[in-house]
Amino acid sequence: MEIRERDIGDLIRKLEEEIERLRKENAELREKVIKDPLTEVLTKVAFLEELKRILSKRERGKNVLLFIDIDDFKEINDNFGHQKGDEVLKKVAEILRTNLRKEDLVCRFGGDEFAILLEGKGGDVGERVSKRLKKVIQEKTKELIEGGVTISVGIKEIGEEERDIKKIIEEADKLMYKDKKSKKSTQ
Repeated sequence: MEIRERDIGDLIRKLEEEIERLRKENAELREKVIKDPLTEVLTKVAFLEELKRILSKRERGKNVLLFIDIDDFKEINDNFGHQKGDEVLKKVAEILRTNLRKEDLVCRFGGDEFAILLEGKGGDVGERVSKRLKKVIQEKTKELIEGGVTISVGIKEIGEEERDIKKIIEEADKLMYKDKKSKKSTQ
């Protein structure tokens, strides 16, 4: 059987089209794994992978993990509906993205919790960033919820030798609950 040059050209063109289609499909799937579809920040899986990569560097400086929880989020959903809750999550994520450096990692950790890695920064920067985010989030969410949304933040400075991600996150989570409890005791 004789193969004609035109047939080979058609076959090559079809293969190139199929390769391009698969590249696009792969990029779309990757985007779904990396970005939370509601908030458009990193997913927990993508964040943990990136955190692991950063902490595994031989030479690295200090880093700060901010662990954030939206205060009384269940009441927002119960009183205003889940659609309003989704609007709050989107708005908080947008505020986090636009009020941090491009190199800072922002993630929706789960439900109404977010995590931020401030790479190459110490705890004093974490305190300043936390205070600013609390203020900006409350102010910019007043259009959604009367009085605005408040957040609790755990600030965990990650030492240069710390590598245990699970332990680091547990400590940041405990610090976040400490922040939450301190607010309730002053009310």
